Amino acid sequence: EMQVSSSSTTTSESQDPSSGDPAVSALQQQLLLMVARRTQSETPRHVSQDLEASSCSSTQGKFNREQFYKFIIFPGKWIKVWYDRLTLLALLDRTEDIKENVLAILLIVLVSLLGFLTLSQGFCKDMWVLLFCLVMASCQYSLLKSVQPDPASPIHGHNQIITYSRPIYFCVLCGLILLLDTGAKARHPPSYIVYGLKLFSPVFLQSARDYLIVFLYCFPAISLLGLFPQINTFCTYLLEQIDMLFFGGSAVSGITSAVYSVARSILAAALLHAVCFSAVKEPWSMQHIPALFSAFCGLLVALSYHLSRQSSDPSVLMSFIQCRLFPKFLHQNLEESAADPLPKKMKDSVTDVLKWDLIVCAVVAVLSFAVSASTVFLSLRPFLSIVLFALAGAVGFVTHYVLPQLRKHHPWMWISHPILKNKEYHQREVRDVAHLMWFERLYVWLQCFEKYILYPALILNALTIDAFLISNHRRLGTHWDIFLMIIAGMKLLRTSFCNPVYQFINLSFTVIFFHFDYKDISESFLLDFFMVSILFSKASELAIHFNILKGAVLIKCFKSLKLILYKKIMGGYEIELCMYVKLLLPFGENCPWNVSMPCYLLKITN
Repeated sequence: EMQVSSSSTTTSESQDPSSGDPAVSALQQQLLLMVARRTQSETPRHVSQDLEASSCSSTQGKFNREQFYKFIIFPGKWIKVWYDRLTLLALLDRTEDIKENVLAILLIVLVSLLGFLTLSQGFCKDMWVLLFCLVMASCQYSLLKSVQPDPASPIHGHNQIITYSRPIYFCVLCGLILLLDTGAKARHPPSYIVYGLKLFSPVFLQSARDYLIVFLYCFPAISLLGLFPQINTFCTYLLEQIDMLFFGGSAVSGITSAVYSVARSILAAALLHAVCFSAVKEPWSMQHIPALFSAFCGLLVALSYHLSRQSSDPSVLMSFIQCRLFPKFLHQNLEESAADPLPKKMKDSVTDVLKWDLIVCAVVAVLSFAVSASTVFLSLRPFLSIVLFALAGAVGFVTHYVLPQLRKHHPWMWISHPILKNKEYHQREVRDVAHLMWFERLYVWLQCFEKYILYPALILNALTIDAFLISNHRRLGTHWDIFLMIIAGMKLLRTSFCNPVYQFINLSFTVIFFHFDYKDISESFLLDFFMVSILFSKASELAIHFNILKGAVLIKCFKSLKLILYKKIMGGYEIELCMYVKLLLPFGENCPWNVSMPCYLLKITN
C-alpha cells in the first residue's frame, strides 16, 4: 500500500501543470491505474520468489516463471502449467484439432487394451515382458510426441500422418496374434489341403502366431530403420495388390481410388456368389445345365468386360453422377469451370464409355448365356479343352512374340534388317499418310479373336467343368469352392480383356506343369491358371527389381575399375582402353531399360 500511495502521489504531483486539459487528465488516470495494478501484482510475486528461492534456483535459469498455460480440467476449473513455449513443444506435440485428439485417445486406449489381452495370454516371459511393455509404451508416447522427421516419412518437415503409424501397426499385429491364437486353440479347427499343403491346421496357426510375436519384439528396431511404410501408403499398396492379384484390377492413384476399386470388385463378387450358389447347391447331370448357371456365366463375362474398361479413379464418375442427379447444386461450379473444356470432355468420354458398355455387355451376356446353356463343354471334354489350349497357345505365340520380333530392326538380334517391313521403310522422308500393312491388320484381328472369343470360351469351359464337379463333390465346402471359382474366373477374364500379352505364357506353363509334371497335386485347371498368373506376375516384378539393382551395382564397379585402370601402371606395362561393347541383360529386349556398360579390351604395350 505504501508503494501504491507513493507512486500515486508522485504521479499526481506530476499531473498538476497539465490538469486543465481533460484529455490529458484522462490519459494520466489510465496510466495511474495501470501502475497501481502492476505494483499490486508484483508485491505478492516478490514474496513468493523469496520463499521459493532455495527450491527453484536451478529452474530459474532454464525458463521464465512468468509464462504458464491454463490446463482446463472441468468447465470453469483450470490449473497452471509452468512451461515456456519451447519446453512444452519439446515435450508434447501441438494438436489443435479436436478430431486428432479424439483419434489419439482412441488409439491409446486400443493399444492398452490389446497389449493387456496379449500379455494376459502368457506369450511373454521374464525379460520379454519388459520388452513388450517398452514397445507398447513407445507406441503410446509416439501419439504424444512423434519422431520428426520419421525415417519412414516420405515428405520433409512435420508429418502428421506418420504419428499414427506405430500404434496402428501395433494394434494390427496384436489383433492378428490374438486371432491366430484363438484359431490354434479351437477344438475342431477346419483343415484344408490345397496343392498338398495343409492350411489352417493348429500347428500352422501356432507357427504363424510365434513368428508375429518375434516380429513384434523387433518393432523398435524396424521403426528406427524406417522399414515400416506410412500407414496410408501401406493401406493403398495392400488394397492395390489385393485388387490386382485377386480381382484382376489395375493400378490405383490413392487411398480413395484403392478403396473404390476393391469395393466394386467385392460387390460384383458378392452378386455373382449369390447367383452361382443357387445354381450349384443341388447336383446336376451332364445332359442338363441349369439356366441359373448359364445366367451366372453371362453375368460374369459382362461384369468382367465392364470392370476391365473402367478407371480406378472415381472422381470423374462421381462428378458425372452428381451432374446427372443434382444439377442445381452444381450449377455454380459448372459456371466457374466453363472456361476449362477438359472436365466436359472427360464427362463426355465417360458417357460414351457407359453407353457402349451397356450395349456390348447386353450382347455379351446373351451370347455367353447361349453358349453355356448348351452341353458342348461337358459332352466334348476333354477334347475341347485340349483344342482350346493348343489354339490359345499358338495364337498367343504368333501374336505377342513372332509378329513383334519380325517387325523389329534386328529380329532376334541376329538379322540385320526387319523381315516385315512397312511400305515407307526405304523412303528417306515420308510425305503421305502411312500405309496399313497386311501384318498390322493380322495383328489387330488376332488380338480381337484372342481377347473376345478365345479366352472367354476357354474360361467358360473351365467354369462349367468346375461347377459340375462342385455340384457333385465338395472339396473345400460349397461356399469356399464357389468363392474360389468366382475369383479365379473374374481375375482371368479381366486380365484377358485388358492385358492379354502374357496370358499365353501363363497358360502354357499351367498346362505343361499340371498336366504332365505334377498332375497329382493339381486342383482344377481354373485354380491352377489363377495361381500361376499370380506367381508369374510377382516373379516378373522381382526380376525387374533385381536387374535394376544388379545394373546399378555393376555400373559402380565398372566406374571404380575405370579409375584404377586409368591411374595405375602395373609391372611397367601400360593398360589402354580400346573398345566398348553393349552387354545384354538376361531379359533382352523385353527388359524395360537397357544399360550400356564398358567392356575393356586390354592392350599391353611396353
